[in-house]
Amino acid sequence: DEVLELGQAINRMSDMLSHYEDEVRRNEQLRTLGQLGGGIAHQMRNAVTGCCLALELHRAECPRQGEGESLDVAVRQLRLMERFLRRFLTPHNQPAATQQPLELRAVVDGALPLIEPMARHVHVSLRWQPPARPLWISGDADSLEQLLINLLMNAIEAAADEAVQATDQGSVILRAAASGDKSVRLEVIDSGPGPAAEVGDRLFEPLVTGKPDGTGLGLSVAKRIVEQHRGQIGWRRDGATTCFYVEFPLLAAEPERAEIVGG
Repeated sequence: DEVLELGQAINRMSDMLSHYEDEVRRNEQLRTLGQLGGGIAHQMRNAVTGCCLALELHRAECPRQGEGESLDVAVRQLRLMERFLRRFLTPHNQPAATQQPLELRAVVDGALPLIEPMARHVHVSLRWQPPARPLWISGDADSLEQLLINLLMNAIEAAADEAVQATDQGSVILRAAASGDKSVRLEVIDSGPGPAAEVGDRLFEPLVTGKPDGTGLGLSVAKRIVEQHRGQIGWRRDGATTCFYVEFPLLAAEPERAEIVGG
């Protein structure tokens, strides 16, 4: 009857208003985060630049003490962060990073030394299963390194947390392979418990996190990088493991030697 229809209409309007309120609140949070992020990024860039210069000076003045993998990793991490922050602070009307032909294995081989110390520190086994043949994609090496670091850090943290509870060593596997004739698939598989059910459908949205100390930004940044490379990102739970996967368009043919980047 009319009273029932009116009640249903009021309930629908109430649900819509609640949804709009959530959206407004979320937009306000993102706007505030953007304003704070700009100031924080500026200060971080200055600090990172200072750290880079100090490490380079130490390496020059103390060559014997300056040798070693750990110092090289520290300098590379800081340089990567410096470039990332510079891009963050660049006005939006500036051109985007140039994408070039990249050999996927070379990109991964470049990123792994930056994340392996973390895995060793928390006693997590990190294994890389490269593709059977060279796979070429079009991309920006710095952005793809940042993507890999974000995904691998999440996986290592999840595996480490689960290992502590199970008194066993956690494990992370990174593997890559062609997916048909037109795409490349990267998978990061960890032995962790997987994302909480209440955030599983919204993992790649900004500010959504299932970790007590998480910011909810790492996976949203990963998604943005993947989309900039015309790719897709997702995740699934496979028994006792969690798999985050990324697919990129595969270049039809190996580029000329003069064009090769990362090889």
